[in-house]
Amino acid sequence: MSLRNDYLYLCHMRDACLDIQQFIDGFTWESFSTDKKTQSAVIYKLAIIGEASGKLSKNFTDLHNEFAWRDIKGFRNIVVHNYDRVMQDTVWEITQKEIPEMKNQLEIMIRQQEQERASEQEKEKAPSIEDILAKEKELFNDKEFDR
Repeated sequence: MSLRNDYLYLCHMRDACLDIQQFIDGFTWESFSTDKKTQSAVIYKLAIIGEASGKLSKNFTDLHNEFAWRDIKGFRNIVVHNYDRVMQDTVWEITQKEIPEMKNQLEIMIRQQEQERASEQEKEKAPSIEDILAKEKELFNDKEFDR
């Protein structure tokens, strides 16, 4: 079950990164620093990234040390609970340095999750009639078992 949940949370995080990149497209620090609407939109998406990262399974975060998961969730807590401490230059720096790399890493993780899910589905796939007949033939060791 956690594989499915981890996949969804990774997708939420990646989508938030994509939104942030779209929000700031064409912006400079000067234009961003005076645009409260874009600042708010970016901060909201950063909060989503932090919230989703906190919902990833411990098993997943233990296996993937590409990110400082605790710091990501911690930034979400600052944004939500100590909003008056959020520095817009820090937010801008995150959008420029952290978000592009995070998006790329998340896309790799999502592809890995998709491959794992496909592998699990393949294992759960029902055997074909040929597989069943071959297994029966093997079990009965009967050379005249062909139908």
